[in-house]
Order: sequence, then structure tokens, then C-alpha cells
Amino acid sequence: MITPRRRRLRTLLASGGALLGITVLSGCADVVDAADPEIRGFGPAAEHLVISVSDVEHLDVRSADVDEIEVTRWFAGSSFMGSTDAIWELDEDRLTLATDCSPFVIGRCDARYEVRVPSGVNVTIEGDSGEVSASGFDTDLTITTSSGRILIDDVGGALALSTESGELRGAGIRSSQADVTSASGEVELFFAEAPEELTTTAQSGEVTIVVPLAPYRVTTTTGSGNVTTQVPTDPNGPHSITVETDSGEITVTSVGS
Repeated sequence: MITPRRRRLRTLLASGGALLGITVLSGCADVVDAADPEIRGFGPAAEHLVISVSDVEHLDVRSADVDEIEVTRWFAGSSFMGSTDAIWELDEDRLTLATDCSPFVIGRCDARYEVRVPSGVNVTIEGDSGEVSASGFDTDLTITTSSGRILIDDVGGALALSTESGELRGAGIRSSQADVTSASGEVELFFAEAPEELTTTAQSGEVTIVVPLAPYRVTTTTGSGNVTTQVPTDPNGPHSITVETDSGEITVTSVGS
């Protein structure tokens, strides 16, 4: 019998991860969709940009052919009591994006941000809660959140993803080095190129890794859950996959000819 999880995996494999890519690029269109967008430039970026996010529903960050950091903001703030405000400011290499809503707000205080970063810039994203998506990076990309889904698409530099609570999903990954950590939440990663070293650690949640057909050194460990490995293995091969979960199924499979 084909389980719902197996059926979903087959669908994703058939699409080459395209469903994840669509999710990443579409973002969170229903959040503050009635608000008028505001656009602001923050000047050229240094080699490394840190984006700090607080109390934001959705952040979408893209590497783009632009000369400066460009930010588009949608903010819906209204209250019967208290105050609402949205913050965007750059201090040296740190871009802060946030909402500032008093604890007694009766109304709405939501924001969505889209950031376009000049190509060639390494990016670190630090978030508390809310969805974060990133795409188009050939440079190093680090994303850390306390709570909220992380979505990535078409990335090729060194990759580090970490969340305490929330799904981690990626498609079109070309990174040779990837380190992914989830305390709670499902992990799904589709690689367009075989990684040299992939390490995935999840305390609770299913982990699915899909890689191009190649020989891999595979190490899987789980405290509770089934392990399925469907890739060619070579203990001396140039590609390494390590997956560890405390509780949750592990699936490592390959596509291609």
C-alpha cells in the first residue's frame, strides 16, 4: 500500500522539487495583501550582510542584479489601543526589519518584507518567528530562526539552516557544503548537484534528502523511525551524507540517470 507520505514523495520527485520552488517564490501573498508597498534603497552592501528580523510575518530575500540593497515593505498597522510601527534600518552591515507593536494593541500589526541583495554578497538571516524564504544565492547563506518555516530555492554557496520549530524545505540546491538543523519540524531537501558534505540533524520530524545519482558515503542514525536509503554507496566516495534524528523517519534517495 502506498502511504500518503510515499505518494507525496513520488509527486515531488516527479516534479524535481518544483513544488517547493513555487512555494519559495510565491512567498506569503495573503499576508497584508491590502497594504500599499513601500520601497527603499539602503546603498551598496559590504561583502557580508546580516538581516535581523523581529515580529515579521514573512521575509523573502533574493540575490539580484542590483547596485544596492533594495527593500520593499508591506505593513498593515491599526489599533484601537496602543501603537503600531514598522522598522527598517541599516547599521553598518546589519539590516534590521521589524514591527513595533505595543502589548495592548487591539487591531492589526503585520508586516512582510522583500529584500533584494546585490550578487556576490554573503548573507546571514537571524529571525525569531515568521516564515523566511531565500533564493538565487551563489554565495554563503546562513538562516537561523526560533519559530517559522524556512524555504530556500536555487542556492549554491555554503549553506547553514537552523530552526527551533518549523519546517525546512529546499529545492534546486547546488551547495557543496550544507549543515541543516531542526529541533522540531519536517526537513525536505532537493539537491540539483551532489553535495560534498551534507549534515542534517533533527530532534523531531521526518527527514527527506533527494540528491543526484552518484556514489555517497551515507551515515544515518535515528532513535525512533524507519530509515530508507536508496542511493549508490561508496565508503571512499567524494560525497558524504550524514542524517541523524531522535524521532522521525529518514529517507535518502537519488534521481537521475
